[in-house]
Amino acid sequence: MLWRLLSLKPKHEASNAKTAAQEALDKAKEALDKAGQGGSSSEEIAALKAALEKAQADLQKQIDKMASLETVDKKIADLKKELEGGFVTDEKLQALAAKVDALTAEVVKLIGHRLTSLALIPTQHINGIAAMTFTTLQYTPQKYEAMPTHTSDPSGHTNRPVLDHKDAGTARYIATEKNKAYFHVSPSVGVRTQDILTPSFDCIKSENIMTKNADGTTITNNSPIEVTGHNIDKEGVLEVTFKKHSDFLGQQLSTTKEGNKEKFYMASLKAPISAENYTEDEAKDVEAGTIDGVYVNSEYARIEELIKLPYLANSRTDFGKTITGEFADEIQNDGNGDFYVHYHDSVCLYESNANALVDYYQAYDQPLDLKKLVKVCVSDKANDHAAHEDLVDYKDYGLTFRFRLAEAAYIPENDNDNKTDQQKFAEIDSPMNGKMSAKVYDISGSATAVGREPIVCVELIDSVNGNALVAQRYLKVKWTMEGKELAVPFNPVLFSCKVKNLVDTEMMNTMIYDKAKEGGMTKNEFHAIYTEFIVGEGAGTAEDLKDPEEGVESHNILWTLNEEDLGVFWPGQQEKTFTKTVIYKDPKGINADITVVMTRTVYMPALNVWGHMGTYWKGEKEYKIFNINPIVYGTKESNPAWNVVDGTNPTCNIYTDLLNGFLDDRGVKPTEGAAGAIYYTDKNVANTKFYYPAFGPMQPDHTMPENANGIYYAEEGVRFVFDKARIANYTYIWNDGTEVKAELRNNDTELWIKGELAATIVNHKANLLNADELTYNIKLQEAVPDHAVTDFTNQPTEAAKALVGKMVPINLVADLCNNAKNVGIVKQYEANIIEPLQVKKGEIDNFVDAKNEGSSIDVTGAFTYYSWNDNKQIVENTTGLPKALYDFYQVREAVWPLKAGSDNILDVTKIKTNLKLTDGNLEPEEGYTNGKLPANIEIRYEEKDIDGDGDKEKVLTYYNYSGTPVNKAYKLFIPVEYGYKWKTLINVYEITVAPNSGTPGTR
Repeated sequence: MLWRLLSLKPKHEASNAKTAAQEALDKAKEALDKAGQGGSSSEEIAALKAALEKAQADLQKQIDKMASLETVDKKIADLKKELEGGFVTDEKLQALAAKVDALTAEVVKLIGHRLTSLALIPTQHINGIAAMTFTTLQYTPQKYEAMPTHTSDPSGHTNRPVLDHKDAGTARYIATEKNKAYFHVSPSVGVRTQDILTPSFDCIKSENIMTKNADGTTITNNSPIEVTGHNIDKEGVLEVTFKKHSDFLGQQLSTTKEGNKEKFYMASLKAPISAENYTEDEAKDVEAGTIDGVYVNSEYARIEELIKLPYLANSRTDFGKTITGEFADEIQNDGNGDFYVHYHDSVCLYESNANALVDYYQAYDQPLDLKKLVKVCVSDKANDHAAHEDLVDYKDYGLTFRFRLAEAAYIPENDNDNKTDQQKFAEIDSPMNGKMSAKVYDISGSATAVGREPIVCVELIDSVNGNALVAQRYLKVKWTMEGKELAVPFNPVLFSCKVKNLVDTEMMNTMIYDKAKEGGMTKNEFHAIYTEFIVGEGAGTAEDLKDPEEGVESHNILWTLNEEDLGVFWPGQQEKTFTKTVIYKDPKGINADITVVMTRTVYMPALNVWGHMGTYWKGEKEYKIFNINPIVYGTKESNPAWNVVDGTNPTCNIYTDLLNGFLDDRGVKPTEGAAGAIYYTDKNVANTKFYYPAFGPMQPDHTMPENANGIYYAEEGVRFVFDKARIANYTYIWNDGTEVKAELRNNDTELWIKGELAATIVNHKANLLNADELTYNIKLQEAVPDHAVTDFTNQPTEAAKALVGKMVPINLVADLCNNAKNVGIVKQYEANIIEPLQVKKGEIDNFVDAKNEGSSIDVTGAFTYYSWNDNKQIVENTTGLPKALYDFYQVREAVWPLKAGSDNILDVTKIKTNLKLTDGNLEPEEGYTNGKLPANIEIRYEEKDIDGDGDKEKVLTYYNYSGTPVNKAYKLFIPVEYGYKWKTLINVYEITVAPNSGTPGTR
């Protein structure tokens, strides 16, 4: 309903009706005008006036309908827009359904229930023409004929097809009254089954492509095909059932050719409009007998009759898949073994041994519905059974099946010492119903029938025409003991990278042998019968372990779940239940299968760290922030991150071993690897910790014995990574002052900003000074970490600098099997990257306008650097330790914004003021920082003695060349770039330009 409503264009249909009404009005006006020019009687003029009034009323009615439909069109458009909103809740869906129903009712009220057009929904085109096809079956009545003895192996057949029946008459044709054709009705909403009377077909004999009016073509109604029923469904599709007219039975309605010309039948569906949908004029005309009704015709479509040959088939057959062999001996495999598509001839089955050519195995105490084993197939007459397809509606043609036990005694030559007739072990309730049951003499459902193989004769007959035989085949059924399904549940177990589940000797005795049949079976009895062990569905592998214990004859089942079978638990699941099926099978087919269903729930461990090296963590026993300091000047590196070095590199590096913050069960750093810092617990073992890695209990002075459960996890799977989930919440500052976000790469061990590598975590790397110690260094990125103090080219990346003084989110994770399937977060924390130098901004004086030789201010002390580890230790380009630290940190002098090409004149375009243009006037305004510097102002960065002590200071000098003194103080904002190896900083100095005290107006 919904798609039909959304695809409706009621306004378009109403527009057509409005156009027709306008045309009728125009014609009425024209006729009245001509009558008014003379020659018409008063009665004729009165009639024309009445026609004009009616045409005007009809036009107004259509105009009113158009106005209403414009509103409907808008509602439909709004509904479409609402549906485009993506996912909707159940409540919203119910609300939308209510809107659809209301809007549909509104549309129907406006456009009514009258059918306006029909369009065939073609299922086939023949030579480019839409066609209505239907199938007629052809067969020749058959009779049974005994065959001479031949091999029981169908592959040895000669002179195929090998059949038990032969022709006993002439060809017959059977048809159905339920052939179907489908038509779209318009409008697609509103037209119901009761809105049309029983349709009929207007038929023509066409040569090439003709229309019904061409060259006097004769139209015959409901001949050669006639309608037998019709129905309009809720989707607006008209289903028409039809049959071949009796006058044409025995001849095929197919295309004939004469030279280069084709001749074929065509049909147009003719649908009578029901009386309640007549217009007022139509109702009057029908009542007066002027017309016999109002009809809507579809376009003509080609009629093509298909002649098919029916036959009997195995219901397992899929005719869309590969079939091998020739007719009556074809074989197919459906994944459950080979089977014969058309079952067998009688001789093949009667000559077959026991356990051979069995078509169906059935539990002796359950009736078998033989009807479910067969179906009807057809092939094109021209193919003569070379290729078949399903005929689902065979009952519509009067075809049906009859079932009976084959009459002759069947005594297989092998495996039947008593020479027993297998036919005595079954009964069929009736040929038509086809319910077959096991029987021994007069005892129904006796277990004595188990292993017997009765043969069934299946007949396909024409029930309409004297029960004529169409086809006859044979199938063999073997009675079996009802299969048993035995449950073998294992207790829940803790996850490990390989879970072995052993059905041991005790479990085999109590859960399988004892339950295999009432009263139980001995081990020897069981395995003497069930000699086949089949691995069934479910996760993992299973094997039959024979004599697993020395000196004990027994069978066990080993079910193994490996890493792939276990799959992914984390983060979504804490436990999963796995199932595996194995089948014990009697190859003789006498005893039904014993199916063993094993189940095991596997649950995950809880992970934690043994402890923390508290001195490396910020705060009071919180262990949430791990401090990373720059390498200290003048110390010896114990864990060099890049290269073996005596002492430290020439300049400051920033890195550390993240494992420094953690302890193992002994209270020491786990130098054997980060896995030593972790233990796990088992929810089903109270108050017990287990070593995570296998090396845990092997360490000197270990505090616990080996894990009692024998479960350890992969050492290599423990590592440090940046936290992908949390990194999105962190913001860093780029060197231009803008805020930037970071991204992670390389399994979350690399942190990048703006396409530059900022930091790397290197897991599981041997200490360059001690190969027995594993390290987990986090390193801020430098191209050449050991560059000289004079090398200002091979510097850290700007991305690395952005991390300095900031936090980065870190996770200690454990990949239990080191296969990326189950990775647990052991600890989440932050690493605080300490800024190597602190910068203090000094105080500087202000400028005074109109001073002789310019106004100079000392900026020598604009910035002072202090070492991170001593807030009193000045770092400066002097002598001794301050100088050594100055070089170690690669401090850079302040860079004032000089004009391009000049070494001392500042770029005035980079200097801002608080002069704001308001109403065409520039005036100082407090808080405003984006004004331009006045014209003819120059500021220089130079060295000169301004305090008279004979030493030159670094100064800024202000010059006003305009010839006009400053009368009002205003402010300058001068950006200064400064920094050191790990920071590029920009600070803005605020300097006031004060009026000279001698300037008139200020005195």
